[in-house]
Amino acid sequence: IHAEVAGSGADGALVRPGDYVDILASLVPNESALGDKAQKLVSVLLLQRILVLAVGAITDPQVLRAALARESGRPLDGAPLTLSLKVEEAQLLALAQERGKLSVLLRQPDDARIFDAAPELPVANLFDSAFRNELHRRRGVDPRPVRLTATAVSP
Repeated sequence: IHAEVAGSGADGALVRPGDYVDILASLVPNESALGDKAQKLVSVLLLQRILVLAVGAITDPQVLRAALARESGRPLDGAPLTLSLKVEEAQLLALAQERGKLSVLLRQPDDARIFDAAPELPVANLFDSAFRNELHRRRGVDPRPVRLTATAVSP
């Protein structure tokens, strides 16, 4: 399936044929819900560890590098990804494309993990400092601000 996805070849060609990606969908779960759609927006980890077969019409990573070199490193604007998907995965992706926006997360080449219980994240989490701090903590980043001071250096 071809997927028009943010973070794909259109955004700097970081994703190359042979890479594995995760697909995020940002969408409103219930289209008939009343009220502000933006407040009901959620992010869903839709598919995990999906093989990229092509970026645009390019299936060879070396050919993609050469194409980028010819374009002075400029991204291949609007290049869709061709992904290796099972029928049910393709159906899920097609539905998500119709309902919202898709984004690609590039995986480390040796990362084979699959997350069984990735939660849907509501837009409210953007404004929840406790949630963001917990994310930083799990990543090993101290969320507290660090004061940087300049010291005079003697010549």
